[in-house]
Amino acid sequence: MTRAGVYAIVCEPTGEVYVGATIDLDARRPHHMSALKYRRHSCKRLQSLHDAHGADAFRWEELEVVTLAERLTEALGDAEVAWMARLLEERPGSVVNRKCRYSNCHDPLAPRVSSHYSLPSARFYRPQGRRS
Repeated sequence: MTRAGVYAIVCEPTGEVYVGATIDLDARRPHHMSALKYRRHSCKRLQSLHDAHGADAFRWEELEVVTLAERLTEALGDAEVAWMARLLEERPGSVVNRKCRYSNCHDPLAPRVSSHYSLPSARFYRPQGRRS
């Protein structure tokens, strides 16, 4: 499975750090190293550090690793809670389930939900079998 995350490229002699984020940590490292080797990296400071100290002076660190499945589950949970809250506010009693599948909420109308999640725009939702 592809690992997404935040990484750092550390220049050991100076302690300077380049921080980046990517949806594919395993592919991103060789991309950076190739760009530095052929002197075409987009970060001029990182390129100059590489030119001065060489490739062996750098350390790659994975600062935070997140699987895409975790992020997708989190996004689905957010969307599920937001839609349940919106539909319950628009039509009280219309949502038959009060437990969310992708999040740990038990009551979508709890104050933390309404203030934390932005509700989707009504133009994207049209119930099946109804016309407006």
